[in-house]
Amino acid sequence: MRLSLVFGFLAVIVTPLGLTAEALSAAPKLPNQGLEIIQRFGGPAKMLVSSSMVPTEPASMLLTNQAEFEHFLSYLPLLDVTRPTNPGPNKDLLLQRPRFDWSRYMMLVVFDSQSLAFPPNLNRVEVARGGLTAVVEYPDTANFIEAKAPEIGSYGAALVTKSTLPLTWSNLGHRTTTAHKESMMMFLPDNQKN
Repeated sequence: MRLSLVFGFLAVIVTPLGLTAEALSAAPKLPNQGLEIIQRFGGPAKMLVSSSMVPTEPASMLLTNQAEFEHFLSYLPLLDVTRPTNPGPNKDLLLQRPRFDWSRYMMLVVFDSQSLAFPPNLNRVEVARGGLTAVVEYPDTANFIEAKAPEIGSYGAALVTKSTLPLTWSNLGHRTTTAHKESMMMFLPDNQKN
């Protein structure tokens, strides 16, 4: 009874103010909150290198079981590549092979061949039109000079709540199209060294 009186009162006040259904539908929409991101990961990753020393990223991955996760781990270097003079073991948490509950979670992974220091970010996973869209963002590294081996890049991963909806990637790539400056002389193949 009280609830109907409240709605009646609001209808009397709101209608003269011009707040009709059309006006309310034209109001700004809140951002798509999407799937909950449980935890983010990032670090160095192995890249595919052509004979002309051009690195390319492995394809983006959707991991839904332990076997796919183990395959992804093969892309992570076992040594700490950020310390080339005296590398110790890579301290990446994922190399400890945690057991995720794959009935509740899935992991999205994206790779970047242009930077070791700044991995790509899986910003969000939107739910729209009967599917998922993973939105990937890259830090602006246009003015960043990084000495890294071409076979090393970085990965960004996100553990999210599981969904059976089909996944598409919104991965526009780097903000810059200029080549990054890397000292290739440091990383010549063994057959080209003096």
